[in-house]
Amino acid sequence: MSRSSRRHTAPSPFARFFALVVLASAPLGSSASLFRRAVPVPGVLAAGDFLCKAEGLCLPCPAEEMHTPVCKMYGNRRPLSCIPRRNAQPVSNSFVPSKPASPADSRPEPAKNAKVDAEAKDANGFDESGRLGDAVKGAAAQRPPVIGGEKLSPAQQELKEALENDRRRRRSASEKRADERELEQLSRRQSGVQLNVVAWEACPKVLASEYHDYFEFILCNAAFAALAGIVLVFRQRALALRQFGRLAARIMQTQVS
Repeated sequence: MSRSSRRHTAPSPFARFFALVVLASAPLGSSASLFRRAVPVPGVLAAGDFLCKAEGLCLPCPAEEMHTPVCKMYGNRRPLSCIPRRNAQPVSNSFVPSKPASPADSRPEPAKNAKVDAEAKDANGFDESGRLGDAVKGAAAQRPPVIGGEKLSPAQQELKEALENDRRRRRSASEKRADERELEQLSRRQSGVQLNVVAWEACPKVLASEYHDYFEFILCNAAFAALAGIVLVFRQRALALRQFGRLAARIMQTQVS
């Protein structure tokens, strides 16, 4: 009786298989999740000590850049935006330029303001507002306004000064924007904000040229197929006419004989 009861209580192969399926489909515990590989963030690649993200499409390299190591591989390159990997911020926020914590942090120092104002003035003595310095005003008043050996009228002189002031104002505004960008980058670097490093990556295929080549291949095959169909139709017609002529000649010979 004991042997028969043991035989009946042993699990069948189907029950074993069902138990294995249930165990395999069960969620992993906390101990197993510690050893699970982290899921990579889509669009972010690990390149040595940097985390890089593609910032554009794959494009052909310029002729003057073909000697570089990136362009020697495939002749194509793709722009990347990289950040250091050692003290990297979360990937979702690392590629977004962060703003300063307070307006006081973004405000440059007085010494820097004086330096920027001094650099904004050009060699002719024009400042940011386009007004002439005192020394240049005196020199301009003593110098006779002449264009091509002829003196300018007061209206022409006023128009000339307005154009020059506008030109100097635009130039000083562009220089001021460049200085502000440099100061912003310097303040970010001093406050510990990570700056993106622009790099290039070798890529095998340019999508635009690949699409162009593919459609060109399809059009060429369609043209060859159409040409072959036209030749086949004319050949069949020529053979039919030749056979009809032979048949007519035989009929005429039989009637004559």
